[in-house]
Amino acid sequence: MCPHLFSAAKAIWIAVQYRLAPEQKYPIWLDDSYDVTRYITGNKVSYGPVFLQLFVFVYHDYSGVHQTAKIGVASDSAGAQISASICYMIKNIDFQILVYGLFDVACRTPSHKEFSDPMYILTPATLEC
Repeated sequence: MCPHLFSAAKAIWIAVQYRLAPEQKYPIWLDDSYDVTRYITGNKVSYGPVFLQLFVFVYHDYSGVHQTAKIGVASDSAGAQISASICYMIKNIDFQILVYGLFDVACRTPSHKEFSDPMYILTPATLEC
């Protein structure tokens, strides 16, 4: 998802490939994401015009990027919740792309009420239609 979304951006975007539950327990995945994001925000001028896949995905358009470059985080599903938490913890994140994360655990939003009908839930039976 990330390379396609960020290919036109003139910013540094961070999408951490954190260690997953249930094998890894809280807060390891939050710590992974925080550590990587904090490191990149503190060292953003060190990254060149490459898309790296080590422990973290980083898209960086290096044309004119300097210490005032914009930084964004992005993720989907559970990662979107982690990205939102990271933005709460690290205040100098400029952009977020949070795709279908669960942000209201009390399920009080109008969209939750509208789309909680079983017809919107994917099951093996609905996938075989």
